[in-house]
Formats: sequence, C-alpha cells, structure tokens
Amino acid sequence: MFWVDVSNPDIAKTDFIAVSRMFEVEVDCVEDACGLLANRKKPWLLILDNADDPSFDYQVYIPSGTQGNVIM
Repeated sequence: MFWVDVSNPDIAKTDFIAVSRMFEVEVDCVEDACGLLANRKKPWLLILDNADDPSFDYQVYIPSGTQGNVIM
C-alpha cells in the first residue's frame, strides 16, 4: 500500500519518488514512478490523498496496469 499526497505537484513528486525508493529504484519524475507501479507483477494499492480540487486532472497520478488499485 502506498500513500501519496497530491495536494500540490511538488509534494506529489516527492511522495512518488519515495514510493520508487521502496523498490530500491531511483526515479526523478512522477511519470517514471507511475511506470514502475504499472509494471509491477504483484498487487498494489495506491491512495491519492487530498485529491479534492475539481479543476485539476489527477489522471497523471494514476498508473496504468492491471495489478493495482487506486483510491482517491
């Protein structure tokens, strides 16, 4: 389970980088961290906390793939 604060892009980037470090992988952007999750072969859960701005498109924080679930 991974908890990411998406209240602003800088915090989200920091949290996604921290997620990648849990897998002992260094990334430098949200897209690479999402790609890491998307390619995982084991189930995972991603909680996007503070995703409450109706004018922001949170899709950028949702990894593709079939092994994970996302809660906003």
